[in-house]
Amino acid sequence: MHPDALHLPVPAGESPVVYAAYLREARYHSTPLARFLLLIAAGGLGILLWVLLAAEGVLPADELWSNIALAGWLAAVGGGYYALTRPGPEVGIAMSEQAVRFGRWPDDVHEIHLADLESASISERPWRGEPLAPALRAYPIRGFRWLTLVRKDGVTFHVAIDSGNRYADRIAEALIRKRPPVPPRPAAGKSRVEGSGQQPKPQPKAGPSASASTRATRPTGPPSTPPAAPPAPSERLLWEAAGRRHDEILGAYLPYEIDPHLLMRFPAITDVTVPATADFLEALGEANVLRTDTFPSDEGLSGQYRERVRLLGAAWSRAERHAKKVGVTLLDPAQQRKLSQASKLLRHAEGSTTAAEQAIYLRQVSAILAELTEQGAITAPPQVTAAIANQTRLAIERAEQAGPGGPVGGRHSSDRQDESDGLGTRN
Repeated sequence: MHPDALHLPVPAGESPVVYAAYLREARYHSTPLARFLLLIAAGGLGILLWVLLAAEGVLPADELWSNIALAGWLAAVGGGYYALTRPGPEVGIAMSEQAVRFGRWPDDVHEIHLADLESASISERPWRGEPLAPALRAYPIRGFRWLTLVRKDGVTFHVAIDSGNRYADRIAEALIRKRPPVPPRPAAGKSRVEGSGQQPKPQPKAGPSASASTRATRPTGPPSTPPAAPPAPSERLLWEAAGRRHDEILGAYLPYEIDPHLLMRFPAITDVTVPATADFLEALGEANVLRTDTFPSDEGLSGQYRERVRLLGAAWSRAERHAKKVGVTLLDPAQQRKLSQASKLLRHAEGSTTAAEQAIYLRQVSAILAELTEQGAITAPPQVTAAIANQTRLAIERAEQAGPGGPVGGRHSSDRQDESDGLGTRN
């Protein structure tokens, strides 16, 4: 992220840039560790090949050209590593009082005058590599939201934007409102326009030419603190988008709290002893505290809420990804077998043709989950245990209403068959 000035000459007749924000686009989507290991492997392979060929007499070690070949190979490996790690181009957006410029600097930049802008909108979630809506040009960056700009002639553009950058937020606000951005007020001792790298236009000084009424109405005492400006319309849109993202995360997490099958497949997602899960639940609590039913009058609270939701989304992605990756491997083998047995019994209960059988299976599922919870192997959400207990009670009631046919707690022929399969073990 580069919240710096757009250091480009301003064409004659155009106002200077007021705000600009940049993002560094990755050339290759690989981790630094993977690139480093690739470097070590390539270099080691070259050295090993050189040693083997020298040992066979194909490349005598005392020959100058063989040493040059080895050095050339190592240089090629180093050059390849540099090509993988060197910074990618900058994707940015810069806005003046008349137009917005965006694209991949410095060679692929587009401009739209505000008078030609039909609409602007910001995505509700970061880009993860999925296809975007048809557009003339698109400049998305993985992990960041994007602005969609539509000209009055219907031509569409997409460009990545960092919604946590104050300059980017002000650009988005101005574009959504389709109004020129409000220049920032220079701090004491500073005279540069924020984020633009351009000198502000000098303001005319009051002198003899100033009118008498102007001089008479000028306050003589210390300036009073102006009232806080109401939140901009775009801030409300961003706040509403954060609320929708908040609901989206809650909706994604809900099945893990109520579906016993998901609990048995991914127990780490509800286990607070797992660091990724603990971080998610902490972020969820912080976002819930800052959430309000109505748009807050304090723009600072809205910004805090949006930031908490952004952190919540990142924490949820890490927690769910980790839970799906580890599965049940955090449990010891005996506990894994118990959990697998409970999963099979639950499926048998769901497929049972009689209420008595269903009640027996569900009782065993409840007993296994209670045992694993007591051992600290899993954290069964209250909704899951309550749902199983409720299903067991209903099954018992149906069995009693059905009349004789074997007591609910007795031994049924299907139980003996399950025991032979290792599924009907009694605790």
